Amino acid sequence: MERQELEAAYQATHYLCGKLDLRIGQGSPELDELLTGRGLHAWCYLTAANPRSQTLSDEENATRMRALAGALDERGLRWLRGVARAADGGWPDEPSLLVLGLDEAQGRALAQTWQQNTIVCGEVGAPARLVWL
Repeated sequence: MERQELEAAYQATHYLCGKLDLRIGQGSPELDELLTGRGLHAWCYLTAANPRSQTLSDEENATRMRALAGALDERGLRWLRGVARAADGGWPDEPSLLVLGLDEAQGRALAQTWQQNTIVCGEVGAPARLVWL
């Protein structure tokens, strides 16, 4: 896929985590409340699945996601399981993690390790941003 096509797909994706439905360009009062209640300001939505938007098997993706969760645990970071869901159903649901308290620079470094194209990140009171790596 060309970057323009990927951009449109990422922009239309629902980044889900429990009752949260995070969307690029939109804020989330519920996520803001979750963060401020824990004394945190930033967040990133990450995956280790399907590097560079090349589909892997469920088994390969699960292995990669366990490794990402382990790396976050080693750093003492709080995270919640999520799933990125294409609005048009044209891409399989992608396992993801909402990492609380992780800023953009830290998120970029982690996502580059896992060969990702983008991350979604934000801060309290601000809309979710799509960040290309």
